[in-house]
Amino acid sequence: MSEFAKSQIAAEVSALRILVADDSDAIRGILRRLIADAASECRICGEAVDGRDLIQKVAELRPDAVLLDLSIPVVSGLEAAKVLQRECPAVDVIFMSAQEPSVLSRLAANAHVSASISKTLLAHELIPLLRDIWARKKAGREAA
Repeated sequence: MSEFAKSQIAAEVSALRILVADDSDAIRGILRRLIADAASECRICGEAVDGRDLIQKVAELRPDAVLLDLSIPVVSGLEAAKVLQRECPAVDVIFMSAQEPSVLSRLAANAHVSASISKTLLAHELIPLLRDIWARKKAGREAA
């Protein structure tokens, strides 16, 4: 195996694996492009269109982080977050919503999720947030 191939595999293994959960094709597309264009240390490992789909895919794909729309159908974002905290506590859950940032922050704090981000601020705040999570997880892996 070439050195380039080895470095590509190593980068893939050390990347922050993200599952995106939003019922909007448009939002999922924006997130795919934003992450692919700006965050080489992050990759989307899967997508979910409702809360039930999310819970199944997290169990199957074991992502490092979940970008979770609060108003996702079937099982709400709040309920899905509770299930994930119980069944997959190592997964960082990031709430996304079009709600006012202060309301969203309060909901995230009450739900004990890792972070929250307003959909109006995705272009400015998402990549730094994901890089912080990636750096924390990478440091934890290296310390182990």
